[in-house]
Amino acid sequence: MFLNSDLSAETRKQLEAIKVGPEELKALPHELYVYFPDGMGRLKLSPAIDRIIKKTGTGRNWNSVLNLLEMAEEMEPK
Repeated sequence: MFLNSDLSAETRKQLEAIKVGPEELKALPHELYVYFPDGMGRLKLSPAIDRIIKKTGTGRNWNSVLNLLEMAEEMEPK
């Protein structure tokens, strides 16, 4: 998840302390990396994240992130 503004160190600590189901979360200042081993269809972590971050952002799966990176690299002047 790419956020519209930075998360404080305290907020990142709160997020990483959440233990709900098998999902795993790594919080950086401007993005969250979340591992959903059972897929995103039955999320347990998402509502807890929303209550803590109180920010807007956009979530993308890793394949989409890699595709966007590839497209951006192709647009760079050579």
